[in-house]
Amino acid sequence: MPEFDDDGNPIEDPVKQQREHIDELENQLKAARKAEKERDELKAQLDEVRSRERQAQLTAALAEVGGKPGWASFYPPDAEATAEAVKAWATEKELIVTVPAEPEPPAAAWSPTIAGVPSSGGQNLTYDQYVIEVTSGDPLRVGKALELSRAGRVER
Repeated sequence: MPEFDDDGNPIEDPVKQQREHIDELENQLKAARKAEKERDELKAQLDEVRSRERQAQLTAALAEVGGKPGWASFYPPDAEATAEAVKAWATEKELIVTVPAEPEPPAAAWSPTIAGVPSSGGQNLTYDQYVIEVTSGDPLRVGKALELSRAGRVER
């Protein structure tokens, strides 16, 4: 039977109050642990997605600058994964060699004219003419014939 105080209000059992308070705190602790576990799982998923995205960016940047995909394992993890940054890193580590672009020759540059070989002014060689020029033994004639061949100006 419940006990009453001097004003007639029921007196709660202090042990019961403490148990209820402990149960409430335990429920809060369980909820906090569950939320922390969910947060850790989401963080792990986010890290995995970021890692895959960076790897894809790095692989694309390496391919763009002519690098090998295996080089990605040596690329600094805190560096940007852009083509410019990857190219600078690969050049610094001497993985790729950049050759400075040669200036374009003037438009009216001198071009040697070889007797018997049409100039590159729009004329083509027949296959027979090409064979004659290549087998002539004259380095200038051979070079000119090969140049026309590379330009697709030898008719078969």
